[in-house]
Amino acid sequence: MNLRGRLRKQKIKCSPWKKYKGEISNLPISAQCLFSKNGLEWDILEIELRNEGWLFENEELWAVLSDPNGLKRQLNYTEETPFEDSWTDEDYKHFYNNL
Repeated sequence: MNLRGRLRKQKIKCSPWKKYKGEISNLPISAQCLFSKNGLEWDILEIELRNEGWLFENEELWAVLSDPNGLKRQLNYTEETPFEDSWTDEDYKHFYNNL
């Protein structure tokens, strides 16, 4: 599951954002549909996402929503590549020759 899927489960409460309709309309469409009348309060949601590992400690949810690729991030997101290739060339040759 990615961050968008996580936010779709609880939605973001839009009632405090009524005066910011212009700013919400500047967000990507995939982020605009995450706002709902009966969603979770912004501050509470941001704290939950930090505790669960979706956001860095100093990162704001608004910045992630503004980024078109921000909602695609996976749980425990890091900017470094999470996968280090430990296979050697011999391992690859052995694997592909035995298919």
